[in-house]
Amino acid sequence: MTKPSPSSLLLSLLCAVPLFVIVVVMGPLPDSDRAAHSLWAGQLVREGGLSISPDGVVDDWRSFYPNTVPKPGDLFLGVIGVLSGPLLEGMVWFVLSWAVIFGAIKAAGGGLPGAVAGAFLGVNPVFLNLCITRSPAVPFMALLFLGAYRGSPAAFALSSMVRPEGFIFGVWKALGQRSFPAILIMALSAAMWSLVNILACGDLFWSGREVRYCVAAMGYDTPNVVTYLPWLLLRAVTVLGPLPLAALLSRAERWELLRPVVLNLLFLWAGLAFGSLVLPRYADQVLLLAVPFAMGAVLDSFRGKSRVAALALCIAGATLPWADTIASWRTETALDGNLGAVLASLPEGVIAANELVVPRLAVLDDGRGYPERYVALDRAVWEGAGEDELQAHGVTAIVIFRDDFYLSDHAAAWIETLSGRIPVFDISPNRPK
Repeated sequence: MTKPSPSSLLLSLLCAVPLFVIVVVMGPLPDSDRAAHSLWAGQLVREGGLSISPDGVVDDWRSFYPNTVPKPGDLFLGVIGVLSGPLLEGMVWFVLSWAVIFGAIKAAGGGLPGAVAGAFLGVNPVFLNLCITRSPAVPFMALLFLGAYRGSPAAFALSSMVRPEGFIFGVWKALGQRSFPAILIMALSAAMWSLVNILACGDLFWSGREVRYCVAAMGYDTPNVVTYLPWLLLRAVTVLGPLPLAALLSRAERWELLRPVVLNLLFLWAGLAFGSLVLPRYADQVLLLAVPFAMGAVLDSFRGKSRVAALALCIAGATLPWADTIASWRTETALDGNLGAVLASLPEGVIAANELVVPRLAVLDDGRGYPERYVALDRAVWEGAGEDELQAHGVTAIVIFRDDFYLSDHAAAWIETLSGRIPVFDISPNRPK
């Protein structure tokens, strides 16, 4: 096994400078999924066990559980965060993010293709957003890039610990190289996913049922089986840029990861048919896997001065999503800041809020009273609960953040019918007068 060259290490660190600056200036913005796993990890550390939905319930608004699938690898990272504290946890996530860049440079073969791949990721706001939100896509991509560079089926198999799609890549690599250790790792991973659902959720298939129910109850904006393909193509242009995408498509048959990537994208499409959803980040983590190959394909297609122009267009294309990403960061920063500001004003009793807001509020409150202290507002409205029922359950405050993702249309309409008996804390940046 060859040691990483000093030039690759230095280059990857230079490419990670934008991420370092963003984290220092703005700080991390752990999303609701990350907050949920931090809460679960805290419960594991304090109590030695985890209870998410012990009776396998998915349709009772009185029982709060975060709208995300519990992932073994994410729980492990959460435990590290709980035991180490915020500073060391931040360092762990920065190293994981750097590992993605380093892995992409090595997977591209180093040299100029590696430098372009690293620079592309370093300035790509889609990738940077996954990093500062501490998405499981970060360790997922790190394992696959490093696995491709080392030819390691074990690394591919380990990706199944952090994302279910990792099983696709793990099985493909394990069968292709006939790796018994990789098969054992995936068997262990499958057992861990199953045990979390059985022991913590009360049902082997709880995660699948919960996702389908929440998609219906929360009214998420998601493509359907018909609009998925044009949506995916548009997303690919946004994430990779027009030129790298064109180079990728023209040489796709030479890409080592083509088959598992296509299977992954088909898996997302099939999920839509079964009532699941596809958020941009689900596709982003797969599309970003193409960066090392796409950069090499661009370099192979041009020579001389035209190559310099092509490389400039690649880097320029990487910056296309900056406007949307900055707008998203402003929203997320406002949400975190306003949740922190309103926390001390909330009365004792049960708090009703969008179920993506609750984990972040509970983390800010150090998990006090979680989960009994909370109910999912949008789900309660969807299930037909009225103001009287919420009061009878002990709800003393409602927290809303007016955003398409954090307040469903049916919950927004329901808020307008309230009599005022339950105080409403509107923490929206531009709240109605």
